Amino acid sequence: MSGLLLCTKTAKRPLTIKDSGINLYSMEELCYYIYNNIYIIEPEFFSKELIEFLEKELELEKTAKKLKDQIFRNESYINMIRTILEGGFYYSDEEMGQIEEVLADLGKKSQGDRMKFKADMMAEQGKYEKALNAYRSLLEAKYNAEQTKLLGDIWNNMGVIYARMFLFEDALCCFQKAYNMEGEQEYRDNIICSLIFMENKEKFCELMETYNISEETADRYRRAVMMAEEEVRNNPGIIHETEMFKYTADKELGSYYSDVDSVLDKWKQEYREHI
Repeated sequence: MSGLLLCTKTAKRPLTIKDSGINLYSMEELCYYIYNNIYIIEPEFFSKELIEFLEKELELEKTAKKLKDQIFRNESYINMIRTILEGGFYYSDEEMGQIEEVLADLGKKSQGDRMKFKADMMAEQGKYEKALNAYRSLLEAKYNAEQTKLLGDIWNNMGVIYARMFLFEDALCCFQKAYNMEGEQEYRDNIICSLIFMENKEKFCELMETYNISEETADRYRRAVMMAEEEVRNNPGIIHETEMFKYTADKELGSYYSDVDSVLDKWKQEYREHI
């Protein structure tokens, strides 16, 4: 799809995507959303609300009827994705050919892989609690029991989230479980970094022996962590917010409190977005 494309019809009442809270008002927006979230679309997406949106709000009776029939016949949701994208005339023939390749790849992925991709997206968006809950559900799912690589990646990704939340002991526990399952270098790297951030010498010495970590290797990681910390300290945004918390005689008290409140409000909003 290239250039400017006007919406054919705009709904008075939008279709709200439950997971993200996004409102869609047209067939073009629906096609765009599906295409850009194709790996996290689940069969539940094709709901009564979606059909009513197509039929009543957008007056696309043929597309709505085709979806109804596909649901009645218990067809693959991949066919339903195709129905909407083809019915929207949003993408060119060449682009639809590329989409067909994506759909073919999607059909080969396991349910666990698709659900993990969805959890990964939540983590990237900073929705940490939702991502952790999704990862936990994947760990409990019986259909993933034999997929050690998938489970190792899940434990590792949970560890990354805990580390971002400064819960380094929880992060270490997750990284250890990941490494014990698959033994990948990335998981071992994360174990070392967690130990450095924990600043627990006794625990560090214990696990250095367990995971065969040399002092030379540990020093290399310490230097890398110090460089990362220095980069954060020199970040203009961090410097600006730190300065706003400093009170000096030339600053009016009312202005100082206003600056502090603005930073705290920003942090509160960021925290809410992580829940």
